[in-house]
Amino acid sequence: MLIRAEKPDDCRAIHDLTQAAFAPQPFADGFEGPLIDMLRDAGDLTLSLVADEDGIIGHVAFSPAQITDAEGAWYALGPISVRTDRHRQGIGRMLVETGLTILAERGAAGCVLTGNPTIYERLGFTSDGNLHHHGTEDRYVLWRVLNGMRPKGFVTFAPAFDPANHVYVAPDVADVLALHPDVKSPAFRKLTIREQLDRQAKTLLKAHKNCDARARMHLQSWWPKAQGRTLEQIFDGTFTLYDARTTMAREYGYAAAWDDVADAVADPTFEAALDALLDGNLVALFRLMQDAPDLIRQRSSYGHRATFLHYLGSNGVESHRQVVPINAAYMAQRLMAAGADPNATMQVYGGPQTPLALACTSAHPIAAGIADALNVALRP
Repeated sequence: MLIRAEKPDDCRAIHDLTQAAFAPQPFADGFEGPLIDMLRDAGDLTLSLVADEDGIIGHVAFSPAQITDAEGAWYALGPISVRTDRHRQGIGRMLVETGLTILAERGAAGCVLTGNPTIYERLGFTSDGNLHHHGTEDRYVLWRVLNGMRPKGFVTFAPAFDPANHVYVAPDVADVLALHPDVKSPAFRKLTIREQLDRQAKTLLKAHKNCDARARMHLQSWWPKAQGRTLEQIFDGTFTLYDARTTMAREYGYAAAWDDVADAVADPTFEAALDALLDGNLVALFRLMQDAPDLIRQRSSYGHRATFLHYLGSNGVESHRQVVPINAAYMAQRLMAAGADPNATMQVYGGPQTPLALACTSAHPIAAGIADALNVALRP
């Protein structure tokens, strides 16, 4: 077995190995493989080593870390992956030790990680309560000195580790979220669907009056009279409260008339699960599904009646929710394995649409760089 630095043509194999290695773990969320890709793309994959034995059977990544009150260069360890049939053969340890030796020779002060102390103490890592990371108990923040002094302070990892960077939000979608900053608030969620849409319609009417370009997605995607008109032409024309309500009704799947908009509160459990889904938080989603098993087959309370898989298609649902978790393909696979129906249809764009049909015609997964994987995952 050879421990060596990754080569350019190793990237796909490293991604696939990492996904497969983490999949059986209860804490896995499908971000592990994309995380390495994001580190590499950002220039933050300081050291990437593979265990090669007639193919890649193991991998370890190291990336820059910042510690507020520590001197010298510190690095983060992880993810570490070993092919499942080669566990308990010391491959992970060899990868880590080789990487730490290389970093030490380069003058690194030390290495830090968040993880299970029982596992990483065997690799020489320790925790003394003087190192902190937001959202993590101090005992799970571990370090190993290579050339420096014991660290203390707050740890910041590379941007790829930040959950905020795990979801792609297109500029038009970001504009919608900025136009309606309260759509995710508890107060907004307590309103009836009719009240929610009426509030957004009045905001849209004001945006039209002010020629606010953040209304572009609403107007050009959902207002029937916008077809063939530029945004400037739309702003120059007449736009009434009736038009605004019609636009919002169509966006939420009420194609016939404003009068069809439900005067009821959207199901709070489904909405909470949907938040977890679109955040890419598979662990939180499955925790909710354990308490409510029917969620896997449930549909949105809104007029389009979308399922979770439809929302992963990032198309045809409410504009502010057309975001793309980078782990969407992995989540689709896990949801389908749990019983989600890839042949389920929702009523949008003049006819019934499957999740795959929506994903194939959405620009957002393409811009996020996951379209091919998502389309494969959504195939029945």
